[in-house]
Amino acid sequence: MNKQNFTYNVYNVCFIIVLILGWAGILFVSFLLYLMSDMFKYLGNGILVYITGFIYVLAFALPIIFRKRISKYLSMPLSFVVFTILSVIIVSFVFVGARSYISSFSQEKWNNNERLRIYMLDDLEERHKIVGKTNEEIINLLGGPTYISDVKNIKYEYYVGESIIDPLGYQIEFDNNIAIKTELVEH
Repeated sequence: MNKQNFTYNVYNVCFIIVLILGWAGILFVSFLLYLMSDMFKYLGNGILVYITGFIYVLAFALPIIFRKRISKYLSMPLSFVVFTILSVIIVSFVFVGARSYISSFSQEKWNNNERLRIYMLDDLEERHKIVGKTNEEIINLLGGPTYISDVKNIKYEYYVGESIIDPLGYQIEFDNNIAIKTELVEH
């Protein structure tokens, strides 16, 4: 083997190692971000954890298991890229499906999962038309508020989750016991 071929082979091996480490790092970081999501924590004891983990393991294992077949048609680095893209697409579909389930309002989900309320607000306001309801109707729908203020007009506030630093509240302002305004506030 001459020096030029040896250098070329070392360069290829180093390139493949860097590509594999980068690929594995991207998968690992995306999986950690996915696990830190409030939605994933809500469904964390269920099947989504296993499905997501299985997809990431497959993305890593399939190019290795089928390396002889793949090497006939694709180079090994390209196969890692293809499997990574496919796994990210599949996990994205799972995530979107979970988000659509979580974002639909129900009294049971609202009362049992305070940190996920933020995802339900659009559906809540669209389907239940909060503005115009009485304070009794609001309490029957959402339960007791986290905080009640009566400085100018009565305001009910419901804890709905966390922003980067501060808690978020869904504030409903009343005038003569009728909801006149809703807003998302950060404390």
